[in-house]
Amino acid sequence: MVADAERRGLRGDDRGQLILVGAVVIAIALVGVVVVLNSVLYAENVANREPISATQDVRDAQTLVREDVGSLVRRVNDDARYDSPSAVRTAVNGSVAEYGTLIGLRIARRSPASLNLSVTDETVGTGIEQDSGGNFSDAGDGSNWTVARNADVRRYVATVNRSSLSTDPDTAFAVTTTDGAADWTLSVYRNGTNVVVRTNGSATPTASCPVAAERVRIDLRNGSAGGCSFTFADGVGDGYDVEYRNGVNASGNYSIVLNGTDATIPSGAVHTGSSASPYRTYVVYDFAVRLTYATPGLTYGTRIHTTLYEP
Repeated sequence: MVADAERRGLRGDDRGQLILVGAVVIAIALVGVVVVLNSVLYAENVANREPISATQDVRDAQTLVREDVGSLVRRVNDDARYDSPSAVRTAVNGSVAEYGTLIGLRIARRSPASLNLSVTDETVGTGIEQDSGGNFSDAGDGSNWTVARNADVRRYVATVNRSSLSTDPDTAFAVTTTDGAADWTLSVYRNGTNVVVRTNGSATPTASCPVAAERVRIDLRNGSAGGCSFTFADGVGDGYDVEYRNGVNASGNYSIVLNGTDATIPSGAVHTGSSASPYRTYVVYDFAVRLTYATPGLTYGTRIHTTLYEP
């Protein structure tokens, strides 16, 4: 009887130990499953975050390039005199590529990615510039001269010194556009402490506007001077000539950009091969940039179009 009782006690102890061991095994298995699941979820999260991060980098780069590239090309246009369309294209292409390299280095510090910028299309125009502050005569000191023939003005901004202006409207400095059949003229002269800007043409009556300033900025192409407004080349057809009259009766600076390079700049009108003003140059005013962004798992390309000096 005692032996049977002892055997029953042992069997009970064995069952208890088996249950305990089984519980431990199950617990270990559950921990293993949890670890595996966590590893899978972590891997999926990392994989999902990579394209999200790359997409955000692309957006940031695209926004930055769109905001900066216009100002960059303006600076390239302004920083040098270019003797040919190919010279300004080369300068613009190099500056845009260098700018893309700098952005790419910033991105590469954060992630295994590369960025490339290249100019795909460029439209070049002729520029006539004076930045010496002198009078508005030609390269040979002629007071009455033709700036450009068969022209289409895209941008035309002049800054005129009041003290240099004539007080007689009949000898005032004047800009005339003419197509042979119709003409339009803007003249500038001094009346006391005011600068008078007067316009008249074949399609519009004479209008004048006093501007109280020592230096007057006149945006001819967009038609503004101080608080006044007018229409540039009103009534004049395409392919007009731009002429200066009484150029010695005005001093300051001006910047003219013509659409395309077909206009004729008369021989002797501007300086060539020297630093003197006025001079001819070339500018890029319409272009597109190809942005390419690449990571091990993503390649993205887009075209960014920019137009400068819009009338």
